[in-house]
Amino acid sequence: MKGLVAAKSKIDSSFKMFVLYSEHEKYASDFAPIFKSHGLGFLMPGKKEIYIDGEAFKGLSYDHLLAIQAHEIAHYRLKHRGTYSKKQELEADVEGHKILVDGNYTKAASILRKRIKDHYGQRGLKMLDENNMIKLKAIFKSRENPQK
Repeated sequence: MKGLVAAKSKIDSSFKMFVLYSEHEKYASDFAPIFKSHGLGFLMPGKKEIYIDGEAFKGLSYDHLLAIQAHEIAHYRLKHRGTYSKKQELEADVEGHKILVDGNYTKAASILRKRIKDHYGQRGLKMLDENNMIKLKAIFKSRENPQK
């Protein structure tokens, strides 16, 4: 289909990713208004389908694409529903960062960390650091008490 690129998510292959461009027959009528209100991408409610604005994506890197995917996958994993609040967006960024770090996508993780800093300031960074501390404590605890 003209104006559409479809692929499985590199981060989680159970998710389908669709990048839409202005040549797509429904870009202007159906998708552009959603991108205008949701930003570079959105998750289809209740489905493992991520839609990304190819027009806004021009000039961004592959790592940006991974950061967008991780953010949207985080919404799904966190079971966010309905109109997303600023709180849900921050939660999705923090969880998305964790997904990227766990997958060793360091450049993409740094992009999401910068977004957290730029959008939420010290509050966001504190939440991100607290999330990282919880992860580190779990790692150390598992090393102290290995399963026999």
